[in-house]
Formats: sequence, C-alpha cells, structure tokens
Amino acid sequence: MESAKSDSTLGVEKEIELLFYRNMPQSEHEIKVTWDSFIIEWNTQYLNAKHILSYLNTYPDVLSKIKLADIHNSNSIDSAQQEWLWLISKFTHPVDVDFFQPYYIPIQEDSIDCFMDISDYRYPIFEAHYFFYEPFKWYKKFIIEDISELLLAPDTGLDLQKLLDKNDKKRWKDVSEYFAERKRLGFEGKIYLKPVSKDEFVQDSTNEKMVTFEIKDQSIIVSGVTSIVAGLLPFTMPIKLKNIEYLYTQPDISLKDVKIIRDLVFLLRETGLRGIRAFHVVLLDSSHGILSYHDNTFTLSNLKREVLDDFIDKLMTT
Repeated sequence: MESAKSDSTLGVEKEIELLFYRNMPQSEHEIKVTWDSFIIEWNTQYLNAKHILSYLNTYPDVLSKIKLADIHNSNSIDSAQQEWLWLISKFTHPVDVDFFQPYYIPIQEDSIDCFMDISDYRYPIFEAHYFFYEPFKWYKKFIIEDISELLLAPDTGLDLQKLLDKNDKKRWKDVSEYFAERKRLGFEGKIYLKPVSKDEFVQDSTNEKMVTFEIKDQSIIVSGVTSIVAGLLPFTMPIKLKNIEYLYTQPDISLKDVKIIRDLVFLLRETGLRGIRAFHVVLLDSSHGILSYHDNTFTLSNLKREVLDDFIDKLMTT
C-alpha cells in the first residue's frame, strides 16, 4: 500500500494501515528475519532506548509538559518495534521509503506519530509531519533533540515550554524553506500543474450564468471570473507580467519569474485566486496582445484569431 499521497497524514493513514497489516497473515519467518537483522545492527542502541523509556515513565509530569502520553515501557516496546519493522518493509513509495527507517522507534502505545531516533547518539524524539505540496515529503518536528536534556529536566529546572516553543519555531522555519523550494521548482516548470477548471475561474460557482463575455474584433471581455481564467490560454505562451495587485498582503515574488502562462497560473494558485485585485500582462509573440484583469473582469486585446477562438472554446466547454 503506497502511503505518500498529498491527502494523507501519518496519524490517520499510517494507523489505518497498521491496523490493516495487523489483520493480515504474517510470515513468522519474515518477522524473525527482519527482527534478527535489526537486533544485529542496532542492539546496543535499542537497549539504551528501552532504558530511556523506562526512566521517562517514572516522570509523568515531564511527559505531560511535552505532551507525550502513554509511552511504551521496556516490556511493551518489543512487539511495537517488530510491527513497525514489518510495516515499513511493505512501503513502496520512495517518499515513505526514504524517510521511515528501522532505527526509528515508535514510542507511543496507541499511535505511530512519535519516534525516537536511535541512530543519533543524542536519541532525539520527534514527530513525523507531511508536507502536503509537491515536492511531497516527510519531515521531522523535534520534541527534544538531546534526550539527556529531558532526562535531567527534573534536576536542572529546564524550561520545557520554552524548549517546545523553540522547536516549534524551527519547524515553521523548515516549512518556509520547503515552500521556497516549491516556488523555485514551480517557476522552473518542475511542479505538476493541472489544467484550469471551471470551478476555479467561475467567480460565483453557484451561478454559472454570472459569467458573461463580449467579443469585438480580436478582443474579448469576460466578467464574473477569477484571475485564473488566464490559464485557459496555452501554458507555453510567452508573456511578460508588468504588474500585479493583491487585495491583502503583497507576497514576496519577482515579476521576472513569470515568463509563460504556466508560470502565471502557478503564481495565481500559490498566492490565492480570490486575493488578486488586478494584473497586467503583455504577450511576447508577434501579436503583442494584452491581458488584463481587474475586479473579476478579464480582458484580452489584440489576440491572434486562432488563439482567441481557442480561448473562447475552452471558456464555454471547460
């Protein structure tokens, strides 16, 4: 079962998947081979993890402060780890396979959201989170990066809330970097863009009759639409984005990144279709046509007739 999907979450899909696998016939030989292999490679670290879990269970107040309830003890962790090893052996999607490792120890009894990484000598504890936008990826949100800080917290008076806040800020910094990577790849044409749909460009989706258009010579004025209607033009059409106005906060973008209609569609989707007040675009082909959008009205001027006809056909049939 492939689990790296844009609409999946670890807490829901992985737990359903785990329950599914628990009810499947499992080869005892397969389980033994997987477990033996793990123990050969990670036995020392795994024993340390069991001791750590036993110790943490003696400090329920500390666990409560970092929102870790019902963690495994040294007696229950073996079966949980065997199930985890068997489960990840069934993953096939590269996003899952690359992230989830046998040396991640699921430490909570009723979920597989939280892990201890025994490949790191600091034995960090982290939650696995999913970035729901292409390029899809799993990433770590650390609860504690060095287990010794947590084990000594009752004696050192470590401010656990401040530590959680720091790790939370780091998580959002990482997410911001993932979005920056997505933006770069998007303008390089490396992010898949689906064709523009009627649901996107109809300003009032409950009343399609609100979309009206007027044709005159080589121009068309379309009313009752969102800015994404520009995406009915060929994605490869070369353009120059002269300006763009937003209803709310101006995002950090460069007009020079928008070189073709596809780039404009990517930009409009990323920044929010209904947050666009206006834009002005010049076509860089021989027609030197103009595309403009302002308050739900889209105007195309001086287009080649075949381009205009294709746009009208898509407007009426999409």
